[in-house]
Amino acid sequence: MIVALTPACGRCEFCAEEKPFLCTQMFATLGNCTMPDGTTRLSRDGGAVHQLCAIGGFAERAVVPAGCAVRVDSDLALETICLIGCGVTTGVGAALNTAGIRPGTTVAVLGCGGVGLSVVQGARIAGAKTIVAVDPVAAKRELAMALGATHVVDPGVEDSTRAVRKIVPGGVHYAFEVIGRAETMAQAFAMARPSGMAIVVGVTSPGDSIPIRAGGFQQQKTLIGSAYGSAVPRRDFPRFLELYRKGDLQLEPMITARIALEDVNEALAAMAQGEGARSVITFGLDSDFLKDDRVGVASRRGGRS
Repeated sequence: MIVALTPACGRCEFCAEEKPFLCTQMFATLGNCTMPDGTTRLSRDGGAVHQLCAIGGFAERAVVPAGCAVRVDSDLALETICLIGCGVTTGVGAALNTAGIRPGTTVAVLGCGGVGLSVVQGARIAGAKTIVAVDPVAAKRELAMALGATHVVDPGVEDSTRAVRKIVPGGVHYAFEVIGRAETMAQAFAMARPSGMAIVVGVTSPGDSIPIRAGGFQQQKTLIGSAYGSAVPRRDFPRFLELYRKGDLQLEPMITARIALEDVNEALAAMAQGEGARSVITFGLDSDFLKDDRVGVASRRGGRS
């Protein structure tokens, strides 16, 4: 079973429109960190334990809303396919669902963490001919190339917008912002060609404003947000798992560390520093075992995020 971010109540207007990523019960699960009805299910020492998105992934056991749970085939390794529950669906979904990338088009991806790398893969799967990955971390640029990028840009060395427009004169068909900063959202809009689309996947602070040039709208540019990859988990999770089975969607290379639950604070600190792509908590194992040579280099590569 894979747990999705959305409660998918199945009753609100957005669920009825097959937009569970906008389910009206998200406020309770994301804002209050409770079940959709405002209550909690777990406690410690008599006090309520709240679960972000009603999931509580940093725990060995959890109670989740039925709409969050998607059954998957038992032969698949949960410690790998768990990535589909969040970052992969957000990124691949943004490419395939929100943008609807067409074969032979051009793409820029600003930010190559776990979600950005998933956008890169989604663009490759969709048949984009040019995929430019923008990230200041060399290891992430290398991983982006391994997962489907055709070009990379180091924003610490050159202006991102100019570099992308040098690779793709006139601008790209689709520019994805996967960082969560207003200035890079504006860059994505500037990278898009006339009639192109800038897709905002990253999350800023609620009060932030994007300083874009209004003239882009006279060029019929589109600026659009992507919530959870515009995904319908019960439809898209099996779809993405089939892509994984076929080898089109690569998950293992995105796991830069396997950690024990006790290491989660260290992994979060590394994520805040922009290190690594994704870490997976392996329950029931301790830190010393995960550092043992028998576990393999996947448990020790790069940073943890």
